[in-house]
Amino acid sequence: MLQSHPTCQTTLGLASTYLKHGSHDDPKDGTFDQPLFESVMKRRFFFTESFEINRLSANFKGDNRGLFDYGPPGCALQVNIVDVWRKHFVMEKNMLELDCTVITPELALKTSGHVDKFADWMCKDPARG
Repeated sequence: MLQSHPTCQTTLGLASTYLKHGSHDDPKDGTFDQPLFESVMKRRFFFTESFEINRLSANFKGDNRGLFDYGPPGCALQVNIVDVWRKHFVMEKNMLELDCTVITPELALKTSGHVDKFADWMCKDPARG
């Protein structure tokens, strides 16, 4: 389903291009060249590290790893993924959609018990579906 979106097809095509093949005779023996793929995705502006220019400066004392900004193709891919997710969970499964803060202070997660004893595994209730 997700593969039918044009942006996803482009990304999957790029990904398949960057498979390293163990031998030319058996392409199934290949491994994925992640650094090369990420380099191409950054050059084509699918994504870039947020505040990268600040992190590289001598006076920067914080840590912003894990935060990313998306360029036009990355935005299109993200919209397509959210659209497929929304169609499945909200429309087909009748779940409610929430839009919440993406970054949560560690103290809030510790207080709620998430840090010590919570695992967020999504599973289907066998009795009620």
